[in-house]
Amino acid sequence: MKCLLVHDLQNDFFAQGPIPSIKSLDFVDRVNQLLRLSGKKFDAVVASQDYHKPQHHAFASNNPGKKIEDKIELHHDRQFLWADHCIQNTPGAAFHPALDVYYFSYVIKKGMNPMYDTGSAFFDKGKGEKTLLDEYLKFKAIKEVYVLGNAIDLGITQTAFDGMELGYKMTLIRDLCPTYKLPEDKVEFRWEDLKQKGVRVIMSDVLNV
Repeated sequence: MKCLLVHDLQNDFFAQGPIPSIKSLDFVDRVNQLLRLSGKKFDAVVASQDYHKPQHHAFASNNPGKKIEDKIELHHDRQFLWADHCIQNTPGAAFHPALDVYYFSYVIKKGMNPMYDTGSAFFDKGKGEKTLLDEYLKFKAIKEVYVLGNAIDLGITQTAFDGMELGYKMTLIRDLCPTYKLPEDKVEFRWEDLKQKGVRVIMSDVLNV
């Protein structure tokens, strides 16, 4: 049984948002092309949704004297500070309006505890809390998870590793997993590292046949 995971395709991560990781104008169109085939390729389509409270501790605005991209200590670990984004019940937290959400069979919200940063769709940083994704996948008897979305350096890498740790076969769709601020000379290394650690990497055209 296979699941397609659409990772955080929300307004705040597109060109006019505070964390503009998705810059390609045709990105959503390409995702929609795959979603329209999803009934033939997958047994479930799940979307993750970053969904923060305004007082989230990982927002620079909630740390006096700090600015975006500064680091603080949180839960005995270094925490990168973000611009306010994906705040609950705001347009920025909504899925991109052109995205065919009709195909989603389930949406899991993440990052709702203001004490924890959450990039992975399975756990928050440090695994202090777990999302409902694993529970849903087990309920649907899913064994393989294919991931696309935002972004290889904003949570998808950790989602892949967490999924493997939980026993899933994880596949990343490379041309539908953009980068945010990963330096150009580190991009290929990241993909090779993922493959060496057991993550399968494919291009979307493999699924479009």
